[in-house]
Amino acid sequence: MFLKEYKNNYKLSLEQKEALIGIMLGDGYLDRKSPTYNTRLRLEQSYPEKKNYLLSLFELYKPLVVNYPKIIYRKPDKRTGKIYSSIAFRTSAFHCLNEYHDLFYRDKIKIVPKDIQKYLTARGLAYCIKYSKS
Repeated sequence: MFLKEYKNNYKLSLEQKEALIGIMLGDGYLDRKSPTYNTRLRLEQSYPEKKNYLLSLFELYKPLVVNYPKIIYRKPDKRTGKIYSSIAFRTSAFHCLNEYHDLFYRDKIKIVPKDIQKYLTARGLAYCIKYSKS
């Protein structure tokens, strides 16, 4: 568990910021229960195919995470009967993530900001491609 002071004063590194923009252009998800709450980042990738990539994201965001990634086993797909699994983690709720939630969500719907070129860097684009690639 993090102290409230740590959660309110933590500043994302440049790599964390740039990666977050790219991840949010893919399947990344920011969760904020209400405007008065802080935001948490949730990341999930297919397992075992993208285990190493998810673990690299875990290392990047480790200063915001309390629990280690978990493997999630789903029920068999009704159409194929195949059992899919994924690996996921989420950060604790941090004040520094609020601005990204405000940037990427309108009325609880994920959007691409009109001025995305202001935020997207080559590193962010690389994370977007890597995170979205099947």
